[in-house]
Amino acid sequence: MSLTIHAINTGWIGSFQNRLTNCRMDGVKVMTPSLCWLVTGGEKNVLVDTGMCDTERANKWHHAGSKQEPGEAIHEQLPKFGLKPPTST
Repeated sequence: MSLTIHAINTGWIGSFQNRLTNCRMDGVKVMTPSLCWLVTGGEKNVLVDTGMCDTERANKWHHAGSKQEPGEAIHEQLPKFGLKPPTST
């Protein structure tokens, strides 16, 4: 069995660089990708994390300045891998 791990960018998180550089560049804001991981090739596909939520929710509850462009939401990207997102009931 051969597994493939796909990194999927689901948006951009506005964060201060000190979180990424161990406080060496304090105060510099950067945009970092919000990734989730899809593992294919096994008996079942596995989605690790679901990535970023929509821009409004991300700005309110996570990091101000975050954004998710059209087409970046995980439910919009799964069809690229031949997968259909589950529907809620």
